[in-house]
Amino acid sequence: MKLSAKIAALELDGDEVRVAVVKTGGRHPAVLEAQVARVRDTTPEVRRNSLVQAIGEAAGRLKTKPALYVLCVGCHQSIVRALTIPFKGSRKVAAAVAFELEPFLAVPIEDLVVDHGTIREVEGETEVLAVGVRTSLLAEQIELIQEAGINVEGITLDVAGLTSLWMGRRKSVAGLHAILHVRANTAILTITFNRSIAFFRPLAIPVSRIREEPQAVAREVRNSLRAFSANWRGDEIISELTVTGIDLAPAERDEFEGSLQCAVHYESLVDDLKGTAALTAVPVDTVLPEEGEPGQVYPESLAVAPDEWAAVLGAAFSSAGGGVSFELRKGILEPPNAMKNMVLHGAFSAALLALAAIGFAAYCVLDYRSNQAEIERAGTEIWRIYSETFPNSEIVQSGRLPTDIGGIQSIQAMQDAYEKEMATGTRLPVDLLTRPNFLEILKEVSTTLPGDTVKVTDITIRDNRGQSQTLTIEGEVDEVAALNQAFDELKQSTLMQVSEEPIRQTIPGGKTAFTITATI
Repeated sequence: MKLSAKIAALELDGDEVRVAVVKTGGRHPAVLEAQVARVRDTTPEVRRNSLVQAIGEAAGRLKTKPALYVLCVGCHQSIVRALTIPFKGSRKVAAAVAFELEPFLAVPIEDLVVDHGTIREVEGETEVLAVGVRTSLLAEQIELIQEAGINVEGITLDVAGLTSLWMGRRKSVAGLHAILHVRANTAILTITFNRSIAFFRPLAIPVSRIREEPQAVAREVRNSLRAFSANWRGDEIISELTVTGIDLAPAERDEFEGSLQCAVHYESLVDDLKGTAALTAVPVDTVLPEEGEPGQVYPESLAVAPDEWAAVLGAAFSSAGGGVSFELRKGILEPPNAMKNMVLHGAFSAALLALAAIGFAAYCVLDYRSNQAEIERAGTEIWRIYSETFPNSEIVQSGRLPTDIGGIQSIQAMQDAYEKEMATGTRLPVDLLTRPNFLEILKEVSTTLPGDTVKVTDITIRDNRGQSQTLTIEGEVDEVAALNQAFDELKQSTLMQVSEEPIRQTIPGGKTAFTITATI
């Protein structure tokens, strides 16, 4: 299930910052815009400030305003482990992953942000791939990006983005498949089972080594494939390997393939995407000190290769339900919510609570059919509530700023005003603190309603005066059995409660249209 939206993904790769905006909703993402900036001064004393400046420059040059930003993190900074959970049920499995992962760690589980993907259910057990990244590392990148004036709503791994693009190029991904994603300074050996990542291993193999020592790299890949196959519980086999991100010369291919015992295919993950011209026309106008004064254009040899954009494009694509994803912005890293911050500051009067609930409702309305219009409408409504409640505020007297997209600045101003008038009284409902964020809901819906069997045409989230949220999902299926199966899985969700049966209607073409309503 892929939702239509303009989503930006950002990647901090050494001294380079890449940001791209894509339009999701189709089988492949459409590239709308891409920008890159490099750190101007890499000396330790000032590198951090230079990196913040580079982030601001890259994002500031975007002409397309995205609905949200996600952060793409290299999987070489992650811990990964395949686990077998001795029971079924998504809610119970999700609660058990961290406990099952902890014995295999050399660091405290409390130091990690952990997520997982379900591989399959076998004989009453659930096989999952658990990943963890140090909280401190993610927090540092979030802080840098926030200092540049950007808020990221989600964090995923580059392997998820790359694999999502690979999946989008195929009509079927049933069974086991092996992919070697080659990046400029590393490679990622990935194995998928159906529409899940069953295994991945970051390899310290830059592009130069693959060209210089193709046989040695092939042996490393072959040994990893053999190790996976020896532990795989099933009759499926890996019959071919797809190599992405590099085009080997004929002699290099012969040496590489000669050491492998399977067929090898090569492909680019970006060549067939709509809008890829934006990737080859990216201006690079920052320079390192030894190369000249700021503003001098980089030579073409330092430009970003089109295939190096695949990870960031795929990260944006997967965040809207296209393929696979890991969500690592959660726990203490969960995106700040104005209401959560208010609760932490104390109690509020019943009147202020009612106004806050109205503001929260306006902000939470998200209709994917007219994403940008809804965001602007929500921002206008939030400003109206703020200005009517605090008419004497200096901000209200000055007028709403053009940069107050979606009412974000108005919410912050309301929060500041609430804190000044803090008094004893009714607190906000505790359940507001534990509600899933936007990307968590997207991931849950895309997982339980797979795009190869269920076509989702619309999804709407509306707030019920601060008490709960209603999620409405509309779509169609070719086979009623597929809807029944998807609905049974949705009822097991840990993020939403589904009690009523779907509303069904037969439509032309022998298909069945449906509407599912859930409470968040």
